[in-house]
Amino acid sequence: MKQKIIFIIFLFVGLVMGGFGIFSFIGTVGFMRNSQVTTGEVTDFDINTRREYDENNERWETKTSSVKEIEFQTEEGETIIFELTGSDDDARIGESIPIRYKIDNPDDARVNNFFGVWGVSIIMTFMSVVFVAIPSVAFIALRNGAKKKETYTNLLNLPVKQIYLDETFEMDGRNPYRIYAEYLHPVENKIYEFKSERLWNDPTTYVPETVTVYTDPLDYKKYHMDTSFMPEKA
Repeated sequence: MKQKIIFIIFLFVGLVMGGFGIFSFIGTVGFMRNSQVTTGEVTDFDINTRREYDENNERWETKTSSVKEIEFQTEEGETIIFELTGSDDDARIGESIPIRYKIDNPDDARVNNFFGVWGVSIIMTFMSVVFVAIPSVAFIALRNGAKKKETYTNLLNLPVKQIYLDETFEMDGRNPYRIYAEYLHPVENKIYEFKSERLWNDPTTYVPETVTVYTDPLDYKKYHMDTSFMPEKA
């Protein structure tokens, strides 16, 4: 249930971003059709420095951003000043900057390069694709996993051999639990090992004496251990 909610949230956010991306793209096309190119000049330049703590690397980092004040003149001789925020710190007062501005609204101006004109549309579209792709890929993986489980027609009821912490995997400082069982094939005289999926709640209280394992009758290394006895969080 929680997975479905997460998938729906990601899909909703992705579709909203996609809508903004389309809106931004249409707006940019209109802007390009009704715009004029000129050259502006950097008239003021400030660098903002701030300290941020990087939790991943556990250290403080210094980050800078720049604010340029750019002045340009329209064909009608009107002087326009606008600010441009970025991450570069090598701008110089008097530096020439290519500008594209809207003819009927010169205050709507952008730096005349690919990212300056199309940047917002590209970012919104890319984020939309990411947010839509994540639940889509996860859904396909779950569906394929369900189809595979349908082919595991050989049923084994096996005693629980061990419940242990999987120290090979960690998330948010925690290790998941896994249930372990074995099966001695009477014909092959081989011992097959079976492990449950990763469980984030201690299953000790809920595990019955035996667990059900579904295997591919032709390949016992393809299996699924049933953990439906585990309760869901309210």
